[in-house]
Amino acid sequence: MSSAFSSNDVEVLSRKINIEETLPKTDSLALLHETYEIPRCIQHIKENNYTKVALQFPDYMLADAAEVAYQLQHSTSADFYVLADTSYGSFDVDEVAAQHIQTDLIIHYGKASVVANTKTPTIYVFGAMKINIDPAVNHFMQCFPERTERVLVLSSACYISSLDMMKDQLQHEYPNLSVVTLKLPDQPKPDAPVDNDDFCTNSCPDCSCRIKSTKTNPETVDPSVFEFQSFVAKLQETTDIDDYSLFFIGNEKSEMLQNFQLQHPNCKGFIYNPAVEKCTELCCTINKFLMKRYFITEKVKDAKTVGILVGTMGMAGFREIIRHLKDILKQSGKKSYTFVVGKLNPQKLANFPEIDIFVMVACPEETIVDGSDFYKPIATPYEVEVACNANRQWGENYVTNFTELLPDGKHFVEFSPHKEVTVSLVSGNLRGVSLQEQDSQEENNQLDTIREKALSVFHPYSSAQFYAGRTWQGLEQKLGETPVGDAKEGRSGLPMTYTHEM
Repeated sequence: MSSAFSSNDVEVLSRKINIEETLPKTDSLALLHETYEIPRCIQHIKENNYTKVALQFPDYMLADAAEVAYQLQHSTSADFYVLADTSYGSFDVDEVAAQHIQTDLIIHYGKASVVANTKTPTIYVFGAMKINIDPAVNHFMQCFPERTERVLVLSSACYISSLDMMKDQLQHEYPNLSVVTLKLPDQPKPDAPVDNDDFCTNSCPDCSCRIKSTKTNPETVDPSVFEFQSFVAKLQETTDIDDYSLFFIGNEKSEMLQNFQLQHPNCKGFIYNPAVEKCTELCCTINKFLMKRYFITEKVKDAKTVGILVGTMGMAGFREIIRHLKDILKQSGKKSYTFVVGKLNPQKLANFPEIDIFVMVACPEETIVDGSDFYKPIATPYEVEVACNANRQWGENYVTNFTELLPDGKHFVEFSPHKEVTVSLVSGNLRGVSLQEQDSQEENNQLDTIREKALSVFHPYSSAQFYAGRTWQGLEQKLGETPVGDAKEGRSGLPMTYTHEM
């Protein structure tokens, strides 16, 4: 937990950025063009006649931002704006900042959550990083000496361009080898009319949430095609992904690898880090991690007031999942509040002590937040579903993409609230209030008074009730109790050093 609920200005100014993966030093113009795919971006800008382009860089790529912007500006007539900071996480396309300057194209650099955004066309540039193929192939063959073994090759997006060369050298030796390819979402064309048939039919004005329907015909689904986030791979027709071993190319702390292990905790394999050309066995620590997440699920069951944190405004469906969470929390007898706080830190969330637990609505890579430094735990939409929905049980595939929990999503489960009284595994107290009991409580609500002032009729678990139970409720006005005196000159200057203190 943080030692204080406010940020120190000296600490902020002297803070160093902790970067796990850094790109190779861009010491030549040719390498710059290759790493940042400048020719492809120039061609796309010219073909679509874009005039305002936003360049979104993560922290570890900011050193090359000025040179990349110069190269693009020199070859096109468009105006370029560098988004050196993001409203939310670096994985998310920052449409909020881009709309401030009304850009018609966003070029997102670095690691990204490749999902369909809502409005602005986007180019994803992952920072092409080459793999030394020979050492990678040698490590692969040492890890899998049995040539008939089924192996799935998955990599971070920045290494995806090198997988074809690796596949060419291995597919003759390994007939059951499957290598993923990247599937980018369709981009909206400039000034193209919106086809309402492709979006949701919920009661949203002008279909503002723009959720593409994920409903598919089971007869047209190819069971041999494995899909994971924006990656697809062709498997053997009679096999399942759990029958495969994993060969992951990237950093062992990759968010993509963590999400894969959450959805397939029994999968075994190896991790190859091209930066150091070393291969390690995939650790089975995901079960311990799942135990921590199950503890947070139990905390959601105990919570009476839940805060919904909006961690994305560029991922399609974020409005719909917020409405869905509000609905199931209400039916479960819990009060919910929605917060738009931008990037999270313990100091921001500590301003809301009446919240028992928070739930993060964000892209798959950022929906799981390490809450060890936070005052209250932070859950995911899937964990809220498990806690509130009697039809969803823990132990199924862990879902990090919240769109899959919505109607027509592949992991959607019809909601049914818990009606029986259970015992909390955290506190040992009884929990579970039926909707009928809650309705009767709301009918008998009375005006709560603080210092002889009526607040309002409040929900049994509202912030007004929490405020009424505080021992300190702010500065006391003491109206009519303070004698009236002559006006005197007060302090002047800045609060940190008043003039009379100099």
